[in-house]
Amino acid sequence: MSINLSEFPVLLSFKCAAEIMGTSEGKVRRLVRNRRMAAVQVGKRLMIPREAIPKFVEMNMVRPVVAEQKPSVRLMLKPKPI
Repeated sequence: MSINLSEFPVLLSFKCAAEIMGTSEGKVRRLVRNRRMAAVQVGKRLMIPREAIPKFVEMNMVRPVVAEQKPSVRLMLKPKPI
């Protein structure tokens, strides 16, 4: 499922950002408090810019490791004594 963020306001409440991200409002607040996600102060209220969500996902995505193709190595066995 893909969410079109352009349908949302430019600045989101913590509750709205949490719903979009599929997490709790408290988790979004912790991300902002720990400066892992951007926020804008409007008066006394903090709000999340809608661009902050895909940016957060991109910056915190765990990328798969592509295994290098190593040449096959044969194990050298000691010859058996005759």
